[in-house]
Amino acid sequence: MDATGQMTVLRPGTNDWNWMLIWPFDAKAAGLSTVMRDAGTMVMFAGTPYAHLHICGSPWDGNEYHPGDRGVWTMTYSPPPA
Repeated sequence: MDATGQMTVLRPGTNDWNWMLIWPFDAKAAGLSTVMRDAGTMVMFAGTPYAHLHICGSPWDGNEYHPGDRGVWTMTYSPPPA
């Protein structure tokens, strides 16, 4: 974003995940979670100047993750259909 608030798109996305709302969100006032999830909606970096709304579905979708949880890669791959 430039000094006048105009957004510059460097390269448009192609996968429908092309936007993020960056605004000084107050998680408590909005009633949104600050707990990390693998889907859903949460306020990331709450209470900092970098707080922003992360949206990947309904606010209560996905699994919660807490400090100390271990990340595990579970994605599998397969060849494209013939």
